[in-house]
Amino acid sequence: MLQLSKIAPFVLFVLLAQTACTNKTGTGGIGESDPAQSQPEASLGNATFSAVIDGIAVSGGAIDGLQQNNVAHLVPKDDGSASTLRLWLFDTKTPDDQNFKHSLRIEVPGKVGANERVHLSTHIILSQDHSGSYYSDNGSVTILTLSATRVTGTFSGKFRNSPDTPNVKPQITVTDGKFDLPMATNKLYPM
Repeated sequence: MLQLSKIAPFVLFVLLAQTACTNKTGTGGIGESDPAQSQPEASLGNATFSAVIDGIAVSGGAIDGLQQNNVAHLVPKDDGSASTLRLWLFDTKTPDDQNFKHSLRIEVPGKVGANERVHLSTHIILSQDHSGSYYSDNGSVTILTLSATRVTGTFSGKFRNSPDTPNVKPQITVTDGKFDLPMATNKLYPM
C-alpha cells in the first residue's frame, strides 16, 4: 500500500497531462489536431511575398503550423534595446509544405523606414541533391508599414554564393521583392 501511495501522484499527473493535451472540441479522436489549428492562415490572415530571383519570378505565402514561414516576428533583444524584425520567406503554396525551391531570410530593425546595406540570405534548391546558399551584405529592405498585426515592405540585393556551396553561380540578383505578412502570435522565434 505504501508503494501505491508513492506512485499515485505520478499516475494522476500523467493522466491529467494526457487529458489536457487531448483534443475534445475537434472532430478527430484522441491525439488528432483541431482542424482550425492546422490552418494558421485562418487565424493570422493571408501572407504574400514575391520577388524576381536572377530573372525568375518567385512567390509564396503559405504559413506553416509553427508560424515560422511567411510570418513576421519582432524579436526582443536581451539588452532591452529596439527589437529586431525577422522574416523567413518561403515560396510554398500550402501550409507545412517542405518542397520549397526558394527561401529568403530578412532581419532588420523593428521600425518603419529604409534599411541599406542589410545582411540578407537566400537558399535555392537547385535539384533534389544540390542547393545553393547565397548572402548579401548590401541588401536593401524598406519597411513600409508595421503594426501589431501586419508588416509590409520591399527588398532587393546582389548575393554572392557561400564558400561552402560549390558548383553554383557565383552571384545572383534579387529585384522587385515585396512582402505583406501577418505578425506571428507565438513567441517561437525562427533561428
